[in-house]
Amino acid sequence: MPGINRSSIVHAAIAAVLFGGSSGTFAVSGGVHSKDVDPPASKTTEVQIDGRSLGGFVLPVLPVPHDLRISAEQTFEWTVDDTKRLFLKGDVTIEIGSYDFRSASAVVWINRLPTADGLVTQFAAWFPSVSEPTRRAGMGASGRDVLITSCLDGEVKLSTVVLDQGPTRS
Repeated sequence: MPGINRSSIVHAAIAAVLFGGSSGTFAVSGGVHSKDVDPPASKTTEVQIDGRSLGGFVLPVLPVPHDLRISAEQTFEWTVDDTKRLFLKGDVTIEIGSYDFRSASAVVWINRLPTADGLVTQFAAWFPSVSEPTRRAGMGASGRDVLITSCLDGEVKLSTVVLDQGPTRS
């Protein structure tokens, strides 16, 4: 092929496979070659996503070496699958490392996962309205309908005045 070197054809073929879909067909030196880039099928489990638990989900972040501290005047707690659920009411504070979130109420999901390095905690919290008073203006998370997620390998501590069994009506 005059004017086109072999490495240009190979690069074009790789780009066609990567950007053209799950499999690609390309021409090299007059022949047609096909390469399927999809990995072999693995076992999958169908999980209903309804917000009740974190079971079956792995947050795509590395665990941070911080503790999780949760405090509220009243806490309703229950378990769904392998997820601990909390509904927090009254003077809610959630501290993750150097982050400090404050709200009148929050909904929390906590899930423990075994890893090669030991147990890690997956954490998600939803706040109807939240502020982060320890940050300078414009630097912290605040607002309405805020969801935070974290993966950490420190301790989890709950401080509450009243601990009741849930779930509560939403």
